[in-house]
Amino acid sequence: MKSVRSIVIRIGTLSLSVLLPVLLSPVALADSTQGSFVGNAACVSCHEAQVQDWTNSHHDLAMQDVNEKTVLGDFDNATFIYEGVTTTFFRKGDEYWVKTDNESGELQDYRVAYVFGIYPLQQLLLPMHNDRLNALSIAWDARNASEGGQRWYHIYEDQEPVTSESPLHWTGVYHNWNSRCAECHSTNVVKGYDGERRQYTTTYDQIDVGCEACHGPGSRHVELATAGKVDRSQSPAEMGLALSLAARGQWSRAPEHDIAHRVAPLTDQTQVDNCGRCHSRRATLGDYHYGQ
Repeated sequence: MKSVRSIVIRIGTLSLSVLLPVLLSPVALADSTQGSFVGNAACVSCHEAQVQDWTNSHHDLAMQDVNEKTVLGDFDNATFIYEGVTTTFFRKGDEYWVKTDNESGELQDYRVAYVFGIYPLQQLLLPMHNDRLNALSIAWDARNASEGGQRWYHIYEDQEPVTSESPLHWTGVYHNWNSRCAECHSTNVVKGYDGERRQYTTTYDQIDVGCEACHGPGSRHVELATAGKVDRSQSPAEMGLALSLAARGQWSRAPEHDIAHRVAPLTDQTQVDNCGRCHSRRATLGDYHYGQ
């Protein structure tokens, strides 16, 4: 198990000592003892319906390899002009390329490494120096043409102009996949940053958001299930999982209400806390602990 340490946060003259054993529940601490990641394929035999529901969902398509089926944008030498810079989207055989302005404001060719997201927009991950990937700020609007979609657009088009000198330029840290985007689009992301070399060696166990991105590594669960030692009455830890996301209960909508409400309130915040890891405006401090 990973060692538990105290964190001291200093803001001006304020010193806050945060003791992890106090803050982290046993469920959260258990994630480091749950074994290895096995991938969605190991879940299908018992959870076929759930895997079918997941397939082609936004979680499944959060990040994809580049090919004719996954790329949504127009790469038939399409051009887009923003602040005097003409960006061109084109192909070289089976590869997809972009010519756009680099960190110095000069045009440069970049091979598209991955597509990122699916709807209502899809971005492109382009390779940078020191094994970085950055998300191009010119994205494809995946909505129907009748809704104004099926076009390239700049994500800052209604704001102050963003040029190569701006910290919001696509080549900067705010669009860096390794540090800013990866952990919410893939499963078990390890950033792998080397401060001395200022270089990333980022890894993940599954390219998209799979079952284990929320439930934790599944090898122990598969082992117990194969041995017939799993049933619904057990706690997540007894099942070999970091946590369960079940929030069972009935919902009812009264005629005078505009929205449905739970008949009985939730007994804990595990589900929203876990989902909030990605579905909120936040920044990370250290490693992720499931359900926290």
